[in-house]
Amino acid sequence: MNQGCLNLLWYFPYFGFMSAFIYAIWGVIACCTIILIPLGLGYFQIAKFLLSPFTKQMVNSKDLILIDLNGKRKKSGLGAVASLIARILVFPFGIIAVCCAFCSMIVCFITIIGIPVGMVYWKLLPTLFNPIGKVCVPRAIADKINRLKTGNYLPEDAPEVANLERILAIQKEEEEREKAEQERMMKQLQEIRIRIVTWLKKWGWLVGSILLAIIVTVSVVCYIHTQKENAKRIETARTEFNEVYTEAKQIVEKANNYLEDVQYVFLKLPALVNGRDVVTNEFNILYSEVENIIKSNKKILKCKDVILNEDVEADVAEWTLADAKSSLKELKRYDTPLDYKYNSAKSQIFTSADEPYNDNWGANQEEANKYFDLGYKCHVNNDFDGAVNYYKQAVRLGHAAAMNNLGICYDNGYGGLEKNEVLAYVLYRSAASGNNVTGMNNVAECYEYGKGTEVDLETAKWYYKRAAWYGNSSAKTACKRLGISW
Repeated sequence: MNQGCLNLLWYFPYFGFMSAFIYAIWGVIACCTIILIPLGLGYFQIAKFLLSPFTKQMVNSKDLILIDLNGKRKKSGLGAVASLIARILVFPFGIIAVCCAFCSMIVCFITIIGIPVGMVYWKLLPTLFNPIGKVCVPRAIADKINRLKTGNYLPEDAPEVANLERILAIQKEEEEREKAEQERMMKQLQEIRIRIVTWLKKWGWLVGSILLAIIVTVSVVCYIHTQKENAKRIETARTEFNEVYTEAKQIVEKANNYLEDVQYVFLKLPALVNGRDVVTNEFNILYSEVENIIKSNKKILKCKDVILNEDVEADVAEWTLADAKSSLKELKRYDTPLDYKYNSAKSQIFTSADEPYNDNWGANQEEANKYFDLGYKCHVNNDFDGAVNYYKQAVRLGHAAAMNNLGICYDNGYGGLEKNEVLAYVLYRSAASGNNVTGMNNVAECYEYGKGTEVDLETAKWYYKRAAWYGNSSAKTACKRLGISW
């Protein structure tokens, strides 16, 4: 391989110029110490050599006398002393440098691909041991010195004319050889350039088209594969979410059934009429647990809107599924004690009742109307104590309007009752279930403003619309305010 090509390899991929830069820095540092100036000059010569190690060579400066046309070079006494001191100081470091370079050379030769670097280390071994007095010269000059040293070498005291003729002849021969080598290389490079240009003109468009087609094909295949993978991930996420949603729906339905069952019994029995604190407390505990379940389920419903969106991305679908699973875990945590709290609330209601449980709520409708009328008269005359007493009697008999009015008393703290928005909400909701129009409007307000329950605007709109359809003026006003048509 041509030495110039090896120099190119030395620059890339081996980045040999970095080694030259490092040795140049070491040379500057050594020169700054003054006493190690000879060593610094030696490092500069090594840096120069490492810039093109395959066309240059390190020689001893004394050997330049052989081709010095002006005679033998002389060194000052001060320079000789500094050189000697520097050699002594550098000796141990030179041994270490040689050992490291030798090990690196062995490793480079073993790796095969690092053989050019190993060759450079091999040429540097003598110089690394003692860089003082070494000079970087072109390879032709080094070859001249080697031939003069191994051939008919003339001693230093020989006539200069004979030595000069020999040197000039060798120099002329080397120059002619280098010139011929350069011309041969230039001719080869020109031929290669012409071949490449000709080939590109003939086949370049075809190669470019093929490469473009390959790039487009690979891009399309990758895009299709990515889309299929994303679709598969989205479908998997939706399948798992449906399982989560179904399980959550079952838990919520059970919780609502429990609440409605206990709520119905709670409103009908004399326990409410007598205001038993223990019953009210049990009911509020159960209601709070059900509200927590509904709150967790709302998070799952929000996840449903996201994951079932046609434009959802695969990553978003998977993140949403993770949120839904987390909400389901929270929902299960609330569901675990639900059976116990339901049974406890129902048991307290039954055992606290002054009368046995009777499932025949509508048998005494006439008596219920009588209690409600008496309570309403007291209410109009601001006799809230009497109104609460009669309303409770009517509620025990299942009167829907009495439930609404008693809810108003609890909502405002009338008749000596402690203000209780939760119990008022329950009474409004029961009145609405009994088709009491005012109860529908009142429970809608509870859902809109979060009185006794969580804010749920959609449910509030549903109750407003229902009450407005039955003709409630307040509900009609609310529908206009919220932009609802009835």
